[in-house]
Amino acid sequence: MRLVFWGLLLLTLNAVAASREVVITTRESAVTFDELSYLKDKDSNLSLRQVIKSSFLPLKPDQVPSFGFDAAAYWFKLNIKNPGRQVKWFLEVAYPPLDEIQIFYKDSLDNWVSKKSGDIFPISSREVPYHHFVFPISVLGNDSEIYIRLKTTSSVQLPLTIWSPEKFYESASQLQFANG
Repeated sequence: MRLVFWGLLLLTLNAVAASREVVITTRESAVTFDELSYLKDKDSNLSLRQVIKSSFLPLKPDQVPSFGFDAAAYWFKLNIKNPGRQVKWFLEVAYPPLDEIQIFYKDSLDNWVSKKSGDIFPISSREVPYHHFVFPISVLGNDSEIYIRLKTTSSVQLPLTIWSPEKFYESASQLQFANG
């Protein structure tokens, strides 16, 4: 009886993790990702192909993913619904001490695109020169998946926000004005 219970519980958790998605629209200034799923890559050697086939665990809603200090790599999965016409978005990771962040998403030809940043790279190598890590991404069609690989010697945290470029620059300008 216990075996049946645990089997059903695992199936339910996988179904919940697989169904989490964030809907983005141009009416909103930004969408903060409250729900993500994750995979711990203990040996830091999984490829994207292996990760896509793996089972992810759900994270607690309404909390920034935080795993403390850990030498393992962490993979995060976002399921996004984009019913609008806007394709260009900015994915912001608002935690500057992260060593290496790599994101993966599909382009219009259904090929995986990879972008990398982190505090081990010079700021001049960033596509968007900003104190946080900002990745220009394309969210095509109604359903998209984004994978994020994070490896760091600092605390493993992943505060994410997706912005329209206009709203991002507006917010960054207001922040700069307030700081000035």
